[in-house]
Amino acid sequence: MSEANAFALVRELFRQLQRRRLPIGPPDLDALRMALTAGFGWSSQDALRDLMVALWAKSPHEADIVRALFARLAWPEDWTPEPDAAAPGAMAAPGRPAHAGSDAQAPREAPVPERVEEIQISVSRKPLGIPELTLAGVQIADVRLVLVEQYPLTHREIAQAFRRLRRPMRFGPPAELDIDQTLRQRLRTGVAMPPVLVPRRRNASRLALFVDVEGSMAPYAPFVEAFCTAVREAGMLQQTSLHYFHDVPTEGTDRSLLAELDAGDFFPALDPVLSRIEPLDTGRVYADPQLEKGLPLRELLATMAPGTAALVVGDAGAARGRADPARVQDSLAFVKALRRRASVVVWLNPVPQPLWAHTVAAHLARHVPMYALDRPGIQLAVNALRGHPVNLERPL
Repeated sequence: MSEANAFALVRELFRQLQRRRLPIGPPDLDALRMALTAGFGWSSQDALRDLMVALWAKSPHEADIVRALFARLAWPEDWTPEPDAAAPGAMAAPGRPAHAGSDAQAPREAPVPERVEEIQISVSRKPLGIPELTLAGVQIADVRLVLVEQYPLTHREIAQAFRRLRRPMRFGPPAELDIDQTLRQRLRTGVAMPPVLVPRRRNASRLALFVDVEGSMAPYAPFVEAFCTAVREAGMLQQTSLHYFHDVPTEGTDRSLLAELDAGDFFPALDPVLSRIEPLDTGRVYADPQLEKGLPLRELLATMAPGTAALVVGDAGAARGRADPARVQDSLAFVKALRRRASVVVWLNPVPQPLWAHTVAAHLARHVPMYALDRPGIQLAVNALRGHPVNLERPL
């Protein structure tokens, strides 16, 4: 295998990682070149793969992506490193045989130090009484078959967006030096006093996630699950609670209000009766996406800590193009119940915004901050969760 083909494989892997929006660029490719020049990654395919993982992956999820894409490329089966690969400037390709050219001179053997044979014998000697561990008969999964998903948002993009949701407060044990108070105390007393310690600043933001599952949300379930995982594990919030429901968690709204609307409209707006829709907390939410471990919504809202922000993730009927005034009424009653306990309520919709027209989502977006679950949408949603003003056609 020629050196040009080896570096072509490296560049192809680099392009595939960029297409999956891993945050790597020319400096990362240059870091790999410098590591190879220093002699790392030449001993085997595994060594080169581990080197790329160490340089380019910033999380276990990204490491799995690098390993899966690395295994799919046509790397050479025989992996013979150059003898002088560790020397500066040696950029031999992986898999390049030691005698690449016909006129190449055979490398000189390095002097073998004394007692090498004795050391090798002592190392290879098996301990008595301990059986040898092998993987004979164990079927190891093919890394090339690992599914590398390509969602509209990566794990890192979601985490970085929600790390902006911050409410720094000092709480916990005193562990940080307060220089101003320490100087004032010593100037006031005129003697050396112990330093003044204060608690560290920590992010006190709390987020309650309400996720619509099953039905029309089934095609978006893997993406929504990856989104919730990124928020909970990497969002760096003080507390993130996750609750599931199907369509609308509330039930029992007063349908007589819909009879007062203009019957001539195919999908009447609820503006005339908007103020008369009462908050409704009668219903159930669930702790698992299978909707088996139920909890009354009223009990959940009663235990919600003050200052908690609420984020609803659901299609609001946009996936099937539903136009149902009753569902708009139920959704507004649910949002009003959330606003009694939550500081702010924001809705994220996995369906692209152009498909909201003439659906429940379009009518809800007139009254509730609703954004698409994409890169610009989560930035706007986090801004709204932070308390930034939102322009709505008819706010609640």
